[in-house]
Amino acid sequence: MLKQELQKRNLPELKSREEMVEIMQREVYGYLPKNDFEWSVANYKRRDGRLAKGNVIYSTVDFTLTNDNGSHTFPVHQFLHTDGEKHPTFLHIAGRYPGNFVPEEEIVENGYNLIIFVYTEITSDDDDFTTGIAPLVFPNGRTNDTDCGKIGLWAFASMRVLDYALTLDCVDEKNIAIVGATGKCEDHTIGNISLLMEYMRMGMDVRSYTDYGIFIPCKDTVTFGCRKGQQVSIFNFTARGMKSKGLAYPIYDFTSWWQGTLNRCTDTSFTIEAEGEYLVYLNY
Repeated sequence: MLKQELQKRNLPELKSREEMVEIMQREVYGYLPKNDFEWSVANYKRRDGRLAKGNVIYSTVDFTLTNDNGSHTFPVHQFLHTDGEKHPTFLHIAGRYPGNFVPEEEIVENGYNLIIFVYTEITSDDDDFTTGIAPLVFPNGRTNDTDCGKIGLWAFASMRVLDYALTLDCVDEKNIAIVGATGKCEDHTIGNISLLMEYMRMGMDVRSYTDYGIFIPCKDTVTFGCRKGQQVSIFNFTARGMKSKGLAYPIYDFTSWWQGTLNRCTDTSFTIEAEGEYLVYLNY
């Protein structure tokens, strides 16, 4: 009934991904900085080599972003396996570290790498654009209404740390999970979650874990494991011909994000059939 009602209203077609990105940057978040930066790492310091029976080394590196306006350095903490194999990896955007509880030993003992950095060490969490990388992006201050804010700067630097992670031999580029991306700011949350689609287009099998569930960027037909009665939401980006198996409510080519929310699994797996990109949220 809802689908028919929406059709009667002759709503406009869902815009292309490129058009949606342009609108969101122009009207909401501002444009991400131009990627005229070079990144580098230096001052490797081994902190602990006893983790996971000596198979994981905790170390820190100084991560530097440089462009024609100068450079900014912040620390990256890394817990990396040394067995010569590729391991799934958590990229943790922290509010502070050390300080917040992070179960580092449990994570690495279960076969994962862990890379941590603190977002306020990229640039401060306020309206001051003279700290961190902000003056490198805006040497004369923010002069346009479409210049990004701190969310854009944090997102940009996070992408560069991910670029670094992909150069590490022990990191499985097909299995990267981003944690700490939601925080306590809703606009920041939306911005970070939207980056998952970008990472997927870079060829990564990436997910974001929150306190309540998992965001999974998807393309075309995908089958998911689940538990009966588990809540699932589907957010359409560019998909067409959307159909499902194993969900309580039928899906279609959603034109608004709310249309695909609060569905429910009827079995221990479900399948979304589609051509194009969409984002799935699975409640724990």
